[in-house]
Amino acid sequence: MNDGLFKIKIIFKKTVNYEEHQNLFEQFSRHIFEHVFDYTNFEFNLRLSTFKLLPCLLTSNNLRFQLDSKTNFYAFEDSNEIDFNRMLNICHRHRKPIEHPSLLSNTELYTVWYLPGKPLCMYQSNTSQIKRASDRKTNSESYADFYEKLIPNIHIEKDLIMGSMRAINKRKISLNIREDSIKSSDQTIHYYPIELIHYAPLNQLDLQLISKLPSILVRIVQLYHIEKLRKLFAENIQSYSVRSIFDFFYSIKIVVL
Repeated sequence: MNDGLFKIKIIFKKTVNYEEHQNLFEQFSRHIFEHVFDYTNFEFNLRLSTFKLLPCLLTSNNLRFQLDSKTNFYAFEDSNEIDFNRMLNICHRHRKPIEHPSLLSNTELYTVWYLPGKPLCMYQSNTSQIKRASDRKTNSESYADFYEKLIPNIHIEKDLIMGSMRAINKRKISLNIREDSIKSSDQTIHYYPIELIHYAPLNQLDLQLISKLPSILVRIVQLYHIEKLRKLFAENIQSYSVRSIFDFFYSIKIVVL
């Protein structure tokens, strides 16, 4: 990496039976492009696109990029097989509710589903104040009463502990720029009943990993079109002798004078 730019090495790993896993490949790609990259210009349409490149995840002991000191390229360490189970689990996260406050984790990302834009949130387990849905949100009503009045057809369990959440920036995925950490300018802790919290499309680790995908795809698409253009020129350009080229430029000179 130089000046925050990643060097990507493309290598052949193995062939796979695409038809056997076609539905999962398409489901995973649609999940990533439609639910994760809200700010990119990528539009997933496998049927209409002539450029078919589907991302997948590989099994790895360390789910991160590893720098090869010999080649100075980043690659997955010990990545050998397509991790179909992990891809399927990620797809199943979409709109998946949290069943109990005990399942909240500091390594996860969540959304508050009723809010516009479904902002991403991180659970703050080390907060000094624990609140239940029966606690007062205003002088006249509890959190449970407030949200049951605000959101139609919802029931809030008043005895359950609420999720203490900190909103994070739903950041733009910058092309070619390294972004390791999930940053937030808002340190305010918000309390939401567990019934309002869903899993985000990715957890924190997967978001940091998948956020590198757009820059890789953009570069591959550029190379793909450059290669098509090179072949087009090679097939259609006419051959000229040195003499004919000289005569052509000489005639141009005469006309100009």
